[in-house]
Parts: sequence; structure tokens; C-alpha cells
Amino acid sequence: KQWYQRRVAITPGTVAAELELCAAFFRLDDRNFHCWDYRRFVVGVGQVAGQGELDLTTFLIEKNFSNYSAWHYRSTLLAAAGGCHDNRSRVPVDVVRRELEWTENAYFTDPTDQSVWLYHQWLLGRQPPL
Repeated sequence: KQWYQRRVAITPGTVAAELELCAAFFRLDDRNFHCWDYRRFVVGVGQVAGQGELDLTTFLIEKNFSNYSAWHYRSTLLAAAGGCHDNRSRVPVDVVRRELEWTENAYFTDPTDQSVWLYHQWLLGRQPPL
């Protein structure tokens, strides 16, 4: 209910404060899916640059690689950067390679954690079959 009320009250002038509010919530619980959903909404209202959001996901994943919400958001950002807003978009090979190398630490640390494996599977699906 409170998140909905915030959506109604947001203006372009309050975007920075709302993003900082999300950051404060992430410091308390970086997997709060209500906050992630609201942040995506705020980013859309404020037309926030994708690189800053990618940096946020990097920070939160490095803090807690079991953060499925951050992995998922990262996949949507990479898809959007490729000009596509569905889940079938292609991501440049160099980006996929870099992302796959980055995920190795997570799945070697805890091979049973599903978050990184789901992201890994998504990455593999961004390239045409061999």
C-alpha cells in the first residue's frame, strides 16, 4: 500500500530522493522485492542512466551474490542496453563473456545457490546456438 502511494506522489523533482530511499532500504534488506519493483518504477520516471543501475547491481551482488533480485534486474538492464525489452534479446558476445567470468566466483563459492545459476542460464540464452 505504501509503495503504491509513493508511486502516485512521485514527481521528476523527487526522483533523486526516492532513489536514495531505495538505497536506504537496500542497506536494510537488499532483497526486498517491493523496493526493487518501486526502484524500477522510479528509474523509469526519472529516465535514470543504465550504467548507474548496473553499478548498483554489481555492488549489491558483490555484497551478497545470493541476491536474485539484483541478478534479475541486471538481466533486464543488459537486455534494455541491447535495445530490446523482452527476455529474448541478444547481448554482445564480449558482454556475455565478461558476465560469465564474473559469475564464476559466485557459483564456485556456493554451487547450490540458484540465483547465479538462473542468471548464468539467462546469459547463455542471449547468444544464438552454436
